[in-house]
Amino acid sequence: MRLFFHFLIHLIYFFLALKPGNGVNKVVTIKFPVDLAQCNSADLTNSATSSLKDALTSMGICKSDVTPCELAMKCGDGSGARRKRAPADLTADITITGAASDKDTTTDVKEKLDTAVEAAKEAAAAGSLTVEVNGETINNDPLAIGVSDYSWECKAGQISGTDGCCKLHK
Repeated sequence: MRLFFHFLIHLIYFFLALKPGNGVNKVVTIKFPVDLAQCNSADLTNSATSSLKDALTSMGICKSDVTPCELAMKCGDGSGARRKRAPADLTADITITGAASDKDTTTDVKEKLDTAVEAAKEAAAAGSLTVEVNGETINNDPLAIGVSDYSWECKAGQISGTDGCCKLHK
């Protein structure tokens, strides 16, 4: 019984000691329908990344001090097709971070992140996210939206849990 109470006290302390670390991330994945020939364009990812980042910033989704974003783009159809007019997808993985300050709780950080993620999902569901490719504006596929689970960015000496970071105690 004594061992159980000892365990219970440590468990309670663990959950009370959760901190937001450096913040929490989610990845929002959206797709843009393009032709396979566009995938071979030299500046496809640069122009698409730049135009999408501008759109996300103007919508207030990506805010440098609250919810900074990183984008990763890849293009292809996945089948190895060689036809120029073959359909393909330009896939954008948008990593949105709920940034944490020293005074933030894990709940504060998750709320910031969830607000930005919901705004991105709503914009994608409406098909209102666009990229510029060779002077052409391409809207996202409103049915191709994915969102990852939370991923905590812990500080040195902390470990990541499902609901935040905690410091290891010896």
